Amino acid sequence: MRKVSVVLLVFLFTFVSAIVASAQSDQGASVQTTESAQEGNTQPRTLRVPQRRRRRVVRGDRRRGRNLGTAYARAGRSAGRGGAGFGRNMARGRPGQAGRELGRGMGDFGRNTGVGTARVGRRIGRGASNIFRGRRP
Repeated sequence: MRKVSVVLLVFLFTFVSAIVASAQSDQGASVQTTESAQEGNTQPRTLRVPQRRRRRVVRGDRRRGRNLGTAYARAGRSAGRGGAGFGRNMARGRPGQAGRELGRGMGDFGRNTGVGTARVGRRIGRGASNIFRGRRP
């Protein structure tokens, strides 16, 4: 049974390659005729490009995630990513790499937690300042 399936597979490949080869030879003849027809055209082909470029925002240049919840959410995600990398590398028998991944995740966790706490303090300080200066009732 195995020999029969191998023979059928070989036959199928040869049949398909013969069809592809004949189609490519037909296309080669048509390409040669179009090239000979274009030889009379003396102007070089140019690519049309608009004169002014549209201003695009690169991903790193956007200012997003400037509120408290985003900083704390990033902290949790980075801790989870570090823990996942730790478990993955320990399962594969690489304790050194596992510790490195965990340390990176916890480092980002601490940094983002600090950013969120700073934003909380800034918000509270500004609110208290505005209240004592009489700007808010």
